[in-house]
Amino acid sequence: MQIFWMRNSLIGFFIFFMGLEASLGQSYQYDHQTENCLDRESQLSGYNPRAPTECTFARHPKWYSKDMTNFKLTGSQVEFGDLRFAKMNGAKIDACHFQQTFFSGANLLSAKLNKSSFVGSYFENANLGLVFAESADFSGIKASGIRFDGANLEKAKFIGADLWGASFVGANLSGADFTNAVVLMGTFRGALFDDKTILPFSVAEALKKGMKHR
Repeated sequence: MQIFWMRNSLIGFFIFFMGLEASLGQSYQYDHQTENCLDRESQLSGYNPRAPTECTFARHPKWYSKDMTNFKLTGSQVEFGDLRFAKMNGAKIDACHFQQTFFSGANLLSAKLNKSSFVGSYFENANLGLVFAESADFSGIKASGIRFDGANLEKAKFIGADLWGASFVGANLSGADFTNAVVLMGTFRGALFDDKTILPFSVAEALKKGMKHR
């Protein structure tokens, strides 16, 4: 009798374990198919894991080296994302909040980043040439070698940012804030600034670097 009870208990436990494993497997498959770690409450619109076009919330998105040209992420929140080497030419990323997201080596040429926050994110060697980033917050970013050539960075914040070797050639820096930013070896030739710009160096040095006062 005792042996019969133990056998039934073992069978029941085996069935329960197999059901649990299947359930976990389905959850893993869901995450794998979307190629990120979106939770089940995420709201997606027209999301394609191979070529994402639009979403409103993403947690741990794995978009490494993705072709995200013209990607729409307006008013969205992205947490701990991996967008290294992503191709985001012409992307619309206005009024978004990025938390600890990696953009290293990404190409955001001509993207729209107005009023977006990238505080504490990583942009090493990223290309943000010709971006529209008015009132964007890049405070605390790690962005050695980043390129902002020809970008509109009016009223943008770079407080405490690491911009070693960054290029701002021809950028509009009117009203931008570079308080405590590191800009060693940076290039500012032809960049515009005004009386509201908080420069990381003196006005005299700015003019020596080829910057232009508006």
